[in-house]
Amino acid sequence: MDIDKAVKSQIKRIALIPIGEPQNVQVIYIGGAAGAFGILGGLAQGSENAEQSKKFVSVIKDIKPTLSETLTIALTQALKEDGYEVSIADGQRPKYLADKKTLDFTEIKVDADTILCVGYGAVGYMCSSASFSARYQPWVIIKIQMVDAKTKKDIYSKLFSYGHETRIRNAVKLPADKKYNYKSSDDIMAHSIDAFGGIVDGEKAVAKEVGGDLRQ
Repeated sequence: MDIDKAVKSQIKRIALIPIGEPQNVQVIYIGGAAGAFGILGGLAQGSENAEQSKKFVSVIKDIKPTLSETLTIALTQALKEDGYEVSIADGQRPKYLADKKTLDFTEIKVDADTILCVGYGAVGYMCSSASFSARYQPWVIIKIQMVDAKTKKDIYSKLFSYGHETRIRNAVKLPADKKYNYKSSDDIMAHSIDAFGGIVDGEKAVAKEVGGDLRQ
């Protein structure tokens, strides 16, 4: 949902809901030899994915700033460059309605024109080809939602998919630099700091797009 130009021209102050850390950072491989063995092969691949994800998280968990912090910094910078005043709505988060999908902003109180809410979908690395030449690519999906601070009605909403090609309807697809392509999960672990940087670059790419969409 693109923002209406008339609505955008009335916005001066944006309150950003504190961004939580992604709940799951994953290193996933889909397909290949394990997939050829049906359910048992799928279970084995799932177990391997879980183990590789756990290893990657153990390496990056102490990196500062964290993923949520880098995304907050990138978004704040992009919006300030657009001329907006940006504040953080500390201690406030929208709740889900009964459908467990729709966010309810009615209890959010801010001294701003709009409320910006950001949520992670997938985060990590994925390889989905059975080819031996396949490469793991950054896999970052971020949902952006902006509502009017008074009416709580949506005025801007987009889903961004960075890196690995995904078939998500209406997602804005952003390419990742090929320097973040890795030949195996072991290769990711051997270059874990650089691989973390690939995820951060995805966050920065999303922030840049949001800044472009909201530029006056």
